[in-house]
Amino acid sequence: EAARRRGLKGRLAALFLDRLGPVFDECVSTRWWYAVWDLSRKLLTGTLLGLVSPKQANGAAILTLYLLDLSLLTVLPPFLDRWNTVVQLFTAATRVASLACVLAFLDGSLPPVPLTDAFLGLSIVGLMPVLVASWIGMFQQAYAAIQGCSTAKSLKKVADGTEDEDEDSELQLVKGELG
Repeated sequence: EAARRRGLKGRLAALFLDRLGPVFDECVSTRWWYAVWDLSRKLLTGTLLGLVSPKQANGAAILTLYLLDLSLLTVLPPFLDRWNTVVQLFTAATRVASLACVLAFLDGSLPPVPLTDAFLGLSIVGLMPVLVASWIGMFQQAYAAIQGCSTAKSLKKVADGTEDEDEDSELQLVKGELG
């Protein structure tokens, strides 16, 4: 009976990961709970926007969710990729700052013009890590492609027997692995 239950749990876990595995792929294996939290936060935010009628109470509840999210990202970074963590931190921080500005506007302590300036500044600050991460990814891909072409040329020379007398150390390494 116990073995059958373990087998059932294993099959259920496999089915779950087959369907929802991509949601958890970016997270460190011990921090899988962040993917569940992130989906829950998004669901709660959408639900609160529609159900809580006083604007200040609605904003305060969502701000609490955003602050908790920022705290979790800061204290227990869940992502495998360091740049993904940085981008998510900046996104969470700008989300908190933007909502704080809206709440200050609704409270009457922030006039419309500074609110617009704040949104523009926060948008630029929030966009920079995404751009930098994109550029880094693009350069890494280009470097990998160049390295792949170089290795392919070296392998072709070795296979054809047309390598130069003056071979570099990389070609020697390739030749040693093939020979």
